[in-house]
Amino acid sequence: MSFHPLQPWLPRLALLLCLSLAPLAQAAPAAANSAKREDIAKLLKLTHSERMANQLVELSLQGVRQSLKRCNNCTRQTFDIIEQETRKLFEDSLNSPGGWFDQMVRVYDAHFTAEEIRGLLRFYQSPLGKRLISETPLIAQEGLVAGQQWSQSLGGPLEQRIRSALGKAGLPMPTMAPDAAPAAALPERTKR
Repeated sequence: MSFHPLQPWLPRLALLLCLSLAPLAQAAPAAANSAKREDIAKLLKLTHSERMANQLVELSLQGVRQSLKRCNNCTRQTFDIIEQETRKLFEDSLNSPGGWFDQMVRVYDAHFTAEEIRGLLRFYQSPLGKRLISETPLIAQEGLVAGQQWSQSLGGPLEQRIRSALGKAGLPMPTMAPDAAPAAALPERTKR
């Protein structure tokens, strides 16, 4: 069986899609009435929520790029085609029936009453709400950087803890081969 460059990326995308579609698989509440749906649509547009969908595309493409780095027979054209088709699929399905927008309407409908949606619209049209909308991308970006820095700061202490725990169990520290293909499935855990 040959290694396909997208192999490690596809399970992540499948998991992401399953998690985003899971609410729809459950007994979905009745569809929002048309007035509530229109208000939810206004709210989604007002808060620029399509940015979330665009972030999903970018995250997916980052995964593809990482996977393609290990591809032996991929050309720049291969990557360009994969990126183009990924973007096109997301764009085509964004507003299509059952697409991202419809899913977000269902999510908001399940969590907020019509009055609460109207309250959110009033808030996001207020000066403070408008400021929150404009600052949210920067807050999210800075939060991501802070999270990465925090996570990296735990690298040394985590390695020490793992080394100690493995040592107590009489196990060596794992070693990684450079540019190795993905590891085969982990062996089943032994029962204790």
